[in-house]
Amino acid sequence: MESKIKTILILITLFALIANIYGEGVCVHQGKEYRNGEEWTYRSFIMRCDVHHNYWQTKVVACVSMMGDRIPVGGQKSDRHGLWKCIQDPSGNTRLVQE
Repeated sequence: MESKIKTILILITLFALIANIYGEGVCVHQGKEYRNGEEWTYRSFIMRCDVHHNYWQTKVVACVSMMGDRIPVGGQKSDRHGLWKCIQDPSGNTRLVQE
């Protein structure tokens, strides 16, 4: 009985090690997969995939103005349409505001 438990523990450890070495974490957004650090545009926002040890997350890292300019979160940019601000509140909600 004890040898069976040891064998099972060894197999579980090997499986976890192989999964950790060969398993590449990805983010999934709107049904599409993105790798760690990869960025993409979704509506007026630039998103980034962040893969961690046991989870992944997508986060807004910038906004996109009407002219297509990248405005980092907390930043602003002027163009012929006015002043654009990329604002993120403490809960993580991000807005592109025109002033």
